[in-house]
Amino acid sequence: ALKPEDRLTPKSIELRDASIAESARLTGDALRLANRHDLALAAYRSGYLRGHREPAILAGMGLAEDALGHADRARELLEPAAKSGVALPSAHVTLARLRLAEAATRPAADGKLSPEQMTAILTPLFEARKLQPALPETYELIAEAWARSAQPPKPEHLAVLDEASFRLRLAQLDLPRQFPLLIRCDGLLAGLQELGLEVAQLHLVRLNEAMGLMEQRGWQQRAGIAVQQGPVLGGVCQALPLADALP
Repeated sequence: ALKPEDRLTPKSIELRDASIAESARLTGDALRLANRHDLALAAYRSGYLRGHREPAILAGMGLAEDALGHADRARELLEPAAKSGVALPSAHVTLARLRLAEAATRPAADGKLSPEQMTAILTPLFEARKLQPALPETYELIAEAWARSAQPPKPEHLAVLDEASFRLRLAQLDLPRQFPLLIRCDGLLAGLQELGLEVAQLHLVRLNEAMGLMEQRGWQQRAGIAVQQGPVLGGVCQALPLADALP
């Protein structure tokens, strides 16, 4: 709880000129959030070219480069930013997405991801999960990675997807964008025999509810969801998202 002495007063606010690094970062962030990624990149570079390599500037530049379709440049900037522990969840999520895209072009056996590739992808995602705001993309990529993994997940690996399923329902998100994530999470959990029949059936019920609502509202084709009957737990459905179908 706030104490009286914690309140801001005119006397407690000190005005000063922003440093070059602060000006570059704040201007770049504002332009990037306004989807002016080319101008944002120029703003970040104004600090970068003057020798400022703060993680937030590197992350901002990397996100702008990614938005402009420059994946290689984006990763060169996001790797050191993430290594430095930048407190920007979108930077970690974007880095994970770029690593996943690279791993998908060089899969291990049977076109699946190796344990080493999974570690490289999941590490920044779990870092993003610690930060605010919580991004649905964090859970989307965790689910996507496990769906492509050569080694099947264990219950402890998918606990984070149960968390995602609970959070999305608690927030009562009613958007086509979020339903593919719900379906993917519950589909993976419903097919995990180690959870036990009762828990798996709960996720099957949730899966069927989400699929029914998707179909009722005409969102199924828009979200790019295919459903396949699987021989697990006596015919439990597993939701299999089409490749790169999530918005």
